[in-house]
Amino acid sequence: MSLLSIYLDSSNKLNLTVRDSGGGWLTLITSTEAVTVNTWNYAAFTWSVSGTTLNAKLYLNDRVYSGSTASFKDFTGVKTAVGGTVTGAYQLNGQLEGLSSYNTALTSEEVNSIYTNGRGNWVSYKQSS
Repeated sequence: MSLLSIYLDSSNKLNLTVRDSGGGWLTLITSTEAVTVNTWNYAAFTWSVSGTTLNAKLYLNDRVYSGSTASFKDFTGVKTAVGGTVTGAYQLNGQLEGLSSYNTALTSEEVNSIYTNGRGNWVSYKQSS
């Protein structure tokens, strides 16, 4: 089961959704900026849990959007899927570049540094053992 999803809506705005405690999808954040198609865009999100609250940030190019909720499913044992769902549905129609995963929420300064240093051609996976 997916718990977080990032997608473009019909207005080309970036959305971050989370499974709420009832199992439905809750739109946590929607960008005010529309994504320019056929152009390189930088998108990232971070999340952390503080007590019983899920805090998230969605980054689109040089902008940051924040949201939080106390209604979210437990993340224990979830799987990660990139470019579609874990089952292979909703496949990405585009390209991903410079994909990174971290075991801690990056600060806004760290995310902005990745954006301002330009795009790269790598996949980075950093997890503690």
